[in-house]
Amino acid sequence: MNRRPRNKINKAKRTVKKRMDEKVTTEEALVGYELEVMRDELFRINERKNQFNQVLISKMQRLATMQNEGVQYLTGLAHQVKDTFVKEGPLTDSSKVLDYMKETWSLKDAAERRLKEIEFKILSVQRDTENTKLEIEKWQKF
Repeated sequence: MNRRPRNKINKAKRTVKKRMDEKVTTEEALVGYELEVMRDELFRINERKNQFNQVLISKMQRLATMQNEGVQYLTGLAHQVKDTFVKEGPLTDSSKVLDYMKETWSLKDAAERRLKEIEFKILSVQRDTENTKLEIEKWQKF
């Protein structure tokens, strides 16, 4: 009679041990699944980061071309002013002086308007670039 209870106790211990092994296996499977989900999410985030980097590069190139256009425009404007000085020659008449002043003011106003437009474009591209950088940093921290 003493043997039977021992066997039952040993058998109970063995079944509990098997259940623990199965439970660990199930937990490992869940951890493996979660790990795979996280890897997929990390892959998606890296893809998004690459897309943001491409957008950032294109916007930086756009900013550089806009700056070059602004410089070219201003040098062209300076050449126009020099050519005007050469064509006009010495200004002696007051009406010529007034006409010249009006013309230079209109040129100056046009140049300032164009410069403000270029500055506005540059600032908007810089803001877009900063927003993109911040979003990239956010996704990198994520």
